[in-house]
Amino acid sequence: MNPATLASSFRIAKFRCIKRVKVQNSAGNNLLQLADTVSGAINRSFSQKRDAQEYRQIIAHREISVEVIPK
Repeated sequence: MNPATLASSFRIAKFRCIKRVKVQNSAGNNLLQLADTVSGAINRSFSQKRDAQEYRQIIAHREISVEVIPK
């Protein structure tokens, strides 16, 4: 995706609101399992653990961007 398309998508997505959240068990939802795995890999890459970068390297070729928001 080129930077102009990405910026355009971000501007459009920025105005959308989450209207409803549904809690689900990831055991029955493959897409939720994928989101859980990817977010776990990114989270672990910021840890001080010995294998912190291993899982991130597996998904790195699919990343568009990762934004770190301070606590």
